[in-house]
Amino acid sequence: MALTGRDLYRTMQFLGIAAMPTLEEYLRSLWAIVRKHAAADPAAAISPDHLLEWCIAAFTAPPPAFDPAWLGLGDIEWPAEIGMAQWEHIILRQVADLRRMAEAGTLDQPGLYFGVEAPSGGSWYNFHPLSYLEAAVRGLCDSHRLRQDDSLPPLTWGHMCQMLECGQMYE
Repeated sequence: MALTGRDLYRTMQFLGIAAMPTLEEYLRSLWAIVRKHAAADPAAAISPDHLLEWCIAAFTAPPPAFDPAWLGLGDIEWPAEIGMAQWEHIILRQVADLRRMAEAGTLDQPGLYFGVEAPSGGSWYNFHPLSYLEAAVRGLCDSHRLRQDDSLPPLTWGHMCQMLECGQMYE
C-alpha cells in the first residue's frame, strides 16, 4: 500500500511519545539519522516510508551535540540541482536559530505561535516537533496540489528542503 499524506500526518500525530524532545533536539536527531541513512546514496530518491521511519526514530534517538560552528551558517546558495548538502544547511541553520532564540528567551515569550523573527531573519511559527512535522507535511502536499489521500511520490532533496522550510513557516 502506498503511503499518503494523511497516513504520514496521522502516524506522526498519534505517536504517543512519553518524553517529547525540544524541537532543537528533535532536528539534531533527525539530521543525524537522515545523514547516516542517506549518505550511502545521496542522489537517490527518498521513499515516503523511509522518511516516516526517520521522523519517528528522531523522537527517541539521542541528539548529537550542538556544534557552535552551526551558528555561523549564512544564507543558503541554491544550485541548479538541489541535493543533500542544501538540506543539511537548512536543518542546521534551523537548529542554530532555535539555539539562539532559546538563549535570548524568545522561546519563553507568550504568543510565540503567532510567529517570531529569528536572529537569522527568518520567520518561525512552529516550535514543537509535532506542529513542525504537521506543517511540513501539509506544506509539501499543498504546494504540490496533493490531496491528503493521494499517494506520496518518491521525494527529492528539493522536497526534503521544502518540508523543512514549511515546518518552520507554514501556518
